[in-house]
Amino acid sequence: MTQQLHLYGRRDCHLCAEMKNALLMNAGGFVLLEFDVDEDPDLSRIYGARVPVLTFPDGTEICQYFLDEDALFRAMGLV
Repeated sequence: MTQQLHLYGRRDCHLCAEMKNALLMNAGGFVLLEFDVDEDPDLSRIYGARVPVLTFPDGTEICQYFLDEDALFRAMGLV
């Protein structure tokens, strides 16, 4: 079964682009859904300037600001 991951960020955010690129370089075993926190008042309230944030669909946070590959692999049960 393919794991789903959620990436919360905003347009023109270099950290968001870097995390997305790092995730895509590790592509495999997950589907990435992206959410722009500026397009949803609730997401903006929750995440504010604290982006990018990578979570599971249930909201469990994996990492923020930079991709933590170790945390990602542990969270996905790959180590």
